[in-house]
Amino acid sequence: MAAFAICAAFATQAQKVNVQSAYNELKNGSLAKAKEYIDAASVHPETNNWDKTFLYRGQIYMRVNADTVLKKTTSDALAIAGESFNKCKELDKKGKYQVEVTQGLADVYSLYIDGAIRASEKKNYDLASTGFVNATKFIPPFPKPEDNKSARIKLIDNAAYYAGLAKNYTVAIPLYTEMIASDSVKPFHYRDLAMMYKEQKNNADYLKTLESGIARFPGNYDLMVEEINAYIEMNKLPDAISKLLKAFELNPKNGSLAEVLGSAYEKANDPVNALKYYQKAIEINPQSHLANYNIGAMIVTEASKMQKEANKIPASETKKYDAAVVKINEKLNSAIPYLESAIASDKTDIDGMEALRKIYINLNQMDKASALKKQIDEAKRNKPVGR
Repeated sequence: MAAFAICAAFATQAQKVNVQSAYNELKNGSLAKAKEYIDAASVHPETNNWDKTFLYRGQIYMRVNADTVLKKTTSDALAIAGESFNKCKELDKKGKYQVEVTQGLADVYSLYIDGAIRASEKKNYDLASTGFVNATKFIPPFPKPEDNKSARIKLIDNAAYYAGLAKNYTVAIPLYTEMIASDSVKPFHYRDLAMMYKEQKNNADYLKTLESGIARFPGNYDLMVEEINAYIEMNKLPDAISKLLKAFELNPKNGSLAEVLGSAYEKANDPVNALKYYQKAIEINPQSHLANYNIGAMIVTEASKMQKEANKIPASETKKYDAAVVKINEKLNSAIPYLESAIASDKTDIDGMEALRKIYINLNQMDKASALKKQIDEAKRNKPVGR
């Protein structure tokens, strides 16, 4: 019995020697040999529950991940390193290796994020999403627990975004669902998720997601407009208008609701009510870009129709044509204050500036047209690239 105990002790000691040998080979630069020793120790029952085994395993596999030769045969070296540091943290009850483990996890975490960013720059969006998801498994312990939570949700947000760009909805939808359940949710998370359901022709979840987003962010313009689009596609525009009218009755000072009602009536080919609610939006918020721009655009569209009718007047009826032109110019003049207000509230509104410039030219206000041309050129130069 004593002999058996001695043999067991020798077996345990032999495996611990393997762990030390792995460390020594790592220090000596014999990475392949270090890997061989630590692989054996990490699966042996005498050392597979020893914190030091997994500390060294993490450090060795970090070096394997950086070695161009060994990495070819161990493509998951970075994941193994991260898992090893996590295992060491779990086994190290007294925190002897807290500093080393924290540093190791920080390195793994950073490498996954760097890899994800590089993949996104190359437009490999699936790989970028996977990188951010993998980084969530190896977040180093921050001093405050809420910082760990914040780091995780930022990674999930990025992973969701790139999975969405890749149209990998099997991955993206659960990630967006997690974002929506978090305190960091923004309106665009609901809209992005809704658009995925739309592409999948899942109208029930498409509409349900938009409704949930509007409930979470009442009055959000983008979500309400998308809901209107959903109703249009489902041939339910009157239902949408009815719903919006009830909401506006309860919130008569909500400019966004007035804007969306104007848009809804415009889509329903009801210009009278469209103008009515755009005007209400301006009463609530005189700087409303959308309402000012859309009223201006509606007036310009009406003037264009008047011009087409005037062009049908025979050349011999000069007085009649001239009278029609006077009315067209009056109509165009009435659009100017709205378009000027729209541009004043959004210096990047190139479409609005182009429309206004055409009016200035039609009305022979060339000084204003020339000044606006400079403003348009500057806006085009400063136009941001990408999302």
